[in-house]
Amino acid sequence: MNNNQISNEQTQLIPPKPSKQSEQERDFYKPKKFGFNLKVIKQTYGLYKIIFNDSKLKLKMNCFLLISLLAISLLDQYVGYYIGKIPSKFYLYLLSKNKGEFENLVIQAFLLFVSITFIKTIELFIEDCIGFYWRLILTQYFHKKLFKNKIYYQLIYFDKRIDNP
Repeated sequence: MNNNQISNEQTQLIPPKPSKQSEQERDFYKPKKFGFNLKVIKQTYGLYKIIFNDSKLKLKMNCFLLISLLAISLLDQYVGYYIGKIPSKFYLYLLSKNKGEFENLVIQAFLLFVSITFIKTIELFIEDCIGFYWRLILTQYFHKKLFKNKIYYQLIYFDKRIDNP
């Protein structure tokens, strides 16, 4: 390597000096436009590639969590359907003044409500596990990227726009 190559590499690492009002500051005051466009699809696909990479263990864990979440969600919908039918049965049995069927319905309703509570708790637990696991994968990925090729030090010393990389 000669001196020209080194100086070219170093100058590429140094960002251009911002004007008096940087582009980020100008963009901050512009009205934000939100929407679903091609950029969102590209970014989602990029996250998909990171989370569902070729690692067998990560792929198995992700598939297990997502399939179990799907199964619990379907069970939640199934039990919720029967819970929705209970109030009409209450009216029917109250009007027919059938005490035995009414007592059976109360027991059935109690069991359905206990089961839906348990199902919802399991569903929230699996969702939290997925969120934690995906955050772990993304954090590890970005730490590898940050500390690869001394990017961290280049951000600290050459890019003054970022105060705490």
